[in-house]
Parts: sequence; C-alpha cells; structure tokens
Amino acid sequence: MPAMPESIAAALPEVAVLDGSMGRLLLNLGLPSDGVLWSARALVDEQYHNMVVDAHAKYIAAGADAITTNNYAVQPCYYRKAFGDEWEEKLKAHSQLAAKLARKARDGSGRPEVKIMGCLPPLVESHRPDLTEDAYLREGQAFFAKAYDTICEALGEDVDFFLAETMGTEQEMLCAVRAA
Repeated sequence: MPAMPESIAAALPEVAVLDGSMGRLLLNLGLPSDGVLWSARALVDEQYHNMVVDAHAKYIAAGADAITTNNYAVQPCYYRKAFGDEWEEKLKAHSQLAAKLARKARDGSGRPEVKIMGCLPPLVESHRPDLTEDAYLREGQAFFAKAYDTICEALGEDVDFFLAETMGTEQEMLCAVRAA
C-alpha cells in the first residue's frame, strides 16, 4: 500500500465529496438483485466487472474526490452462505478485484487526484450489532482480526486509505482499525 498521509484530512481537499452507494447504483445500472451476495454479485460474475468500473466512473464524473471499493458485501457471513468451504479464498480474491476495478476507474477518469478508499465492511450484518456480538462470542477475536487482515492485505497497494464502514460494535471496529 502507498505511504499513508499524515492524516486523511491532508489527503483530501478542505471540503471533500465522497461517492455514494455502490450497491444501489449497480442495481440501477442493471445488476440483478441477489439476497445472498448483494453488490458482491458484480465481483463474482465477470460480466458485471465493467459495470463496477462504470459506477465508479459516474461518481468521479459527478465530482467525487474519493471512491470506495465495491467490497462492502464481501464478508464472511455472506460468503460462507454462498461459497461454503471456499469462502476465505473468494473473500480475498473478490476484495482484491474490488480494489483493482476502483483503480481502473480512477486511472481512466483523467483525475489521478481522486483517492481510493478501501472498504472495511461489517463482518456480519449491517445495522445488527446484536448479531455481530453473537458472532464475536462464537467465532472469537482472532477470527475477526484474521478476516480484516485478509481484506486489508487484498486491498493493499490499490487503495490510498481504508474506510471502516458501518461498524456495529467496538470489538469489530477495533479489529478493523488494527488491521488497517
């Protein structure tokens, strides 16, 4: 990963415009609805990769100073359901792909100053701290830490910094921050 700025504030303009929801935009662009993989469907199926690049490009064209990798739904809860024993391998590969597609969009935008934020997603369900706490007790801190380590490593050199999104509990947030 590139050298981190002294602060994120130093990396962005005084007033920064961030991108919006990738999941909603991808659905609006024609990604089929998927109640298991959500927006990760666009990473799983190669036919939708250009749609991810186009979605990022739309946000950049609209004036975004930073875009977020499309790996919000690339997390253990969903991936275990979708891929069984192959979930860890797929989680790493799809996180890496999400970063590459964001970089492709930025590289093609003519705006090299746009920052890429690597998404550190919730590992269970969004807005359900009760389920996150249950999973943390069942799986343990080492599981959460390893998942975030894997995601950070996969996003690696293609992102400018990380964005911990929709953290439901202090434990989850601490694992994400320590991995970053």
